[in-house]
Amino acid sequence: MNRVDENAEGSEAKEAFPQEQGGDVGHRRLPPAMPRNPAVAAHENRLRNPAKFGLDRKQSFGVPKIKNHKELLKGLFQKKEGGMPSLKEREAAAFHVGGAGTSAFPGASVPSMKSFEPLPWSNYFDDLRVLETERGSFGVYVAGWPAEGQEPRPVIFAVHGGGYTGLTWSLLAKRLKEKYAVVAMDLRSHGLSEQSDDFSIEAMAQDACSVWNHLCGETKPKTVVLGHSLGGAVAIHVSSLDKIPSLAGTVVIDVVEGTALASLPYMGQVIGRRPDRFSSVQDFVKYAYTSGLTKNFEAARVSGASQVVQDEDGQGWRWRTDLRKTEKWWREWYEGLSAKFLSVPAPKLLLLAGTDRLDKELTIGHMAGKFQLKVLPAGHAIQEDEPEKTADAVDEFIQRYL
Repeated sequence: MNRVDENAEGSEAKEAFPQEQGGDVGHRRLPPAMPRNPAVAAHENRLRNPAKFGLDRKQSFGVPKIKNHKELLKGLFQKKEGGMPSLKEREAAAFHVGGAGTSAFPGASVPSMKSFEPLPWSNYFDDLRVLETERGSFGVYVAGWPAEGQEPRPVIFAVHGGGYTGLTWSLLAKRLKEKYAVVAMDLRSHGLSEQSDDFSIEAMAQDACSVWNHLCGETKPKTVVLGHSLGGAVAIHVSSLDKIPSLAGTVVIDVVEGTALASLPYMGQVIGRRPDRFSSVQDFVKYAYTSGLTKNFEAARVSGASQVVQDEDGQGWRWRTDLRKTEKWWREWYEGLSAKFLSVPAPKLLLLAGTDRLDKELTIGHMAGKFQLKVLPAGHAIQEDEPEKTADAVDEFIQRYL
């Protein structure tokens, strides 16, 4: 390394290598101490004499000293007089104004300030009828039905799953009724329909055909049969009976033969873990949302009341449909379902919450182009958890094939 010539470099060299006073030329002084950070110095001055130097920013905003994580969490849910709303109040206000978002997860802690009051069906459907047919009486919700003298619209004939009611389609109907007529029936022993001890798939399929004939038999509008879970199995059987001459398509939501049959040994346990009684309708709505029966708070509020009925003594509420009484028909509901679905003589759409639900027969059928498949990550009740995406998928399917 070349030696620095101090004489040649002049003052620059002296600044680069300052010498101690009275020392040898070769000895270098240590650099002077770095100046103190003004912000640190100001903070220390304020701590020593706040009256003279003023307050820290956090002190001026009244932020208390947090001793531990419990105090921190406690502070999130408290409101200072005249300050901003607490987290709980803001969340509750958001639910009251706009309804629940689908970001909430099953088992989430639900703030007590939320309103669990049921929402009226009339916010979503235009009419509620109790049809008297040769097969009994059935509750039917209708939206978007054309007025007298208007051209018939395509009909979406919707069938709910076991334990649900026609109101499970409320959020979907609200989004589709400007373009289509939506008909959502209550299956036997569900909702407002007549009680029965026969839950065979054939009986329920014949019920649906009878309801369709009473509403649409004269005009015979193009009809897409839509079903969820057990209602999906009913929709497949209805579409195979050749009793809807204007059948234009079949849409099935989250039911596959292989997965359904594999889950049968556990269905009894799942049903058995549910509460038998509820103190009020509001209590059931809270249960439906926090247990994951639906992940959509609005859906829980509009459909919850129709799933329970008050006890005879008026002291509580119980499930309107006792699914344990349907156990003898469970296997019949789903056996041979994949082959029957593939044989439906109309365009078909299968909406699933995950591709893992496809069984071998449907996987081969899909590869052969026998039906359209769409995956919408959600809970089992896709039409409730993701109503907008479900409505878009159904609308796209109808526009494509009608």
